[in-house]
Amino acid sequence: MSARQTAEKGLELWRSGRMAEAQPLIRRAAREGEPRAQYQLALWKIWGDGAERDLASGHKLLLAAAAKGVTAARLTRAALLANGTGVAEDWGAALAEVRSAAGQGDQMAQQQLALLGAMNLDAEGRPAGDPPEGRRLSESPVVDWAPNLLTPEECAWLRARAAHLLVPSRVIDPKTGQTIDHPVRTSDGGSFGPPDEDLVVRAINHRLARVTGTETAWGEPLHMLRYRPGQEYRPHFDFLPGEANQRSTTVLIYLNEDYEGGETAFASGLKIRGGLGDAIVFRNLLADGRGDPMSKHAGLPVTAGEKWLATRWIRQRPYHPWGLQPS
Repeated sequence: MSARQTAEKGLELWRSGRMAEAQPLIRRAAREGEPRAQYQLALWKIWGDGAERDLASGHKLLLAAAAKGVTAARLTRAALLANGTGVAEDWGAALAEVRSAAGQGDQMAQQQLALLGAMNLDAEGRPAGDPPEGRRLSESPVVDWAPNLLTPEECAWLRARAAHLLVPSRVIDPKTGQTIDHPVRTSDGGSFGPPDEDLVVRAINHRLARVTGTETAWGEPLHMLRYRPGQEYRPHFDFLPGEANQRSTTVLIYLNEDYEGGETAFASGLKIRGGLGDAIVFRNLLADGRGDPMSKHAGLPVTAGEKWLATRWIRQRPYHPWGLQPS
């Protein structure tokens, strides 16, 4: 078989879930310079799927695939350049990759550029204008209101980009080792991991850092939640027992408003239903670093429509989901 045929066969096996059979074919085609195989192998190495994570090799493969016209490889590399995963953080180089992909006709790249152009960013992708004026809703727990933090277009981008990431909320039962329904959260969810954190998502994360008075590097990957009728997030805390680098702050962004029910309810009795693009910021910890018992909150059941939220849990210090040190 030619390298192209080998790649096509390997990708077909991979899409059907036959990873063990797909891997040797993809690896062979990548060695022979087939760009789609190089891109797929790059993703496996970056995510650590089916092999130990190897970011250096992943970046080399992304460069090789991008040079042969795979625009998705450019966009993945742009995300990693913007958030500094496996390379030094470099917004300018990331933006250049997106522009190159847009010039090759990639619609996602073109849409990113259009959104970025409306965001009033500085040379590092951070917000250049004044933040929207907020107000304090509660002192116990500390809850602040940030109206219109995201535009309708930015909210729509997050919903569209998250569609393929969402999975039902499941956990491992520690007694049986089996996957079971999440005992607290019945929504669908998914996170923008480093390769998925496109430049629009990264710029939004910079904005969330500023509105919370924290550093972008302290935040966990932006997490998306979708609630359908009857789904909820039962009362819970966001701080993590026994965690040294604690979740000090939570940002919740309301990404739509065409639903009923679904208020965010705190143990104090405070209930909030944000409009499109509105956000709340609340502290999970007391001044002495202990978890705040009043920060217990719930997402009440949705009674009609779909509710979309973006959540960012912000730690006390730099945090990377793969345990990497900041570049």
